[in-house]
Amino acid sequence: MKYKKISFDNYDLYYIKKDKFKTITVNTLFINDYSKTNITKEKVISEYLVNTCKECDNEILMSKKFLELYEPNIGIYDYFSDKHTKSFLLNFLNDKFTEKGMNKKTLDFYYDIVFNPNAKDGKFDKSNLDISKRKLITRSKLQREDSSFCAYFNAMGQIKDNIPIAIDTRLKESYIRKVDPKEAYEYYVDRIKSSKVIVFVVGDIDDEFFKIIESNLKNKIKKNDYELINRYNLSKVKKEREIIKETTFNQSILFMVYKFINITERERLVVLPIFNNILGGSSSKLFKNVREKHSLVYYAHSNSYSSQSILFIEAGIESKNYKKTVTVIKEQMNEMINGNITDKEINGTKESLYSGLYEIDDDERSILNNLCGVVLDNLYYYEDLKKEYESVTKEELINLGKKIELDFIHLSKGVN
Repeated sequence: MKYKKISFDNYDLYYIKKDKFKTITVNTLFINDYSKTNITKEKVISEYLVNTCKECDNEILMSKKFLELYEPNIGIYDYFSDKHTKSFLLNFLNDKFTEKGMNKKTLDFYYDIVFNPNAKDGKFDKSNLDISKRKLITRSKLQREDSSFCAYFNAMGQIKDNIPIAIDTRLKESYIRKVDPKEAYEYYVDRIKSSKVIVFVVGDIDDEFFKIIESNLKNKIKKNDYELINRYNLSKVKKEREIIKETTFNQSILFMVYKFINITERERLVVLPIFNNILGGSSSKLFKNVREKHSLVYYAHSNSYSSQSILFIEAGIESKNYKKTVTVIKEQMNEMINGNITDKEINGTKESLYSGLYEIDDDERSILNNLCGVVLDNLYYYEDLKKEYESVTKEELINLGKKIELDFIHLSKGVN
């Protein structure tokens, strides 16, 4: 493990020193409890914060500031599990390649966005907040026109276990309109004070860099502690369910949602990625047999959430092919469960996963994301995974297949 940790009085900082990149990536996380009714509000606040601050209270000033700082990339993202995490993500040119002192100027501006939002008289600026609302309302309308997006949330909402994937995080237009400048500002200030803060950094950094971060955080946050749940065990399936939902979309979208029961840690992190790739990756059983051989789907793939013990299959189909598609997909899953897996499939999947690991090493943000996963979710460090994947056997894939249960089939039925 190559990361290092520095513990301060009110936050922890994890970092990986790498000199192969010209940029530095910083992610400051604010972790807190939340109510599901505030999901939309959190997103409105994030949209507001990233577009305006006290120093640059309009679009022109913000644009000028970004030009002065050599165009840093700043994004604010919200993640909802058993806790809410607001992520302030920054990527910028190391001042070794610009001019001395730019690291400090960029970090100071980045933390100004966090701690000095555009507010006056105890409330967010109404005109800027209205701009953010309009953007999100437009985004919400576009989401409602995205058949795959809607089908995903409609399907995952049928999961009865209390796991993050079942949470509906879609923007709600009526909630967007209700966000009040004063109430939202007071809410945000309280969230900053009550959050647990963790900082992640990847890049060619030194002690002076950490001092700049410390100067920005020292007196602005408090020490708080929240434990994230990063493993979920699911209840056994009592009865396979079928849900058919009529839609106005042309294409029908099928989801088949499976649970893993009593899955081990090695199966979660090492065996499942190989199992999932053989079943529903780019050259998978689903692609070769459901799409190519039987021509039943426009696309078909599988995806797994190891921490939540879930695997789902998604396929775009014509509604007339629904029953036949389900039958053929079940046949592919039974092939996995019964061990009808070739050495070529196993080795090809491993090579594909190795390529993904090599790509992580060439992307600073991917390294940082992996570091976050290692610290927060007890995942493997990416440089250790190749050895783990190499050791996976066919017997382990068969044993994992014996633990899978089909929870439900969900069809978003199109009109054509």
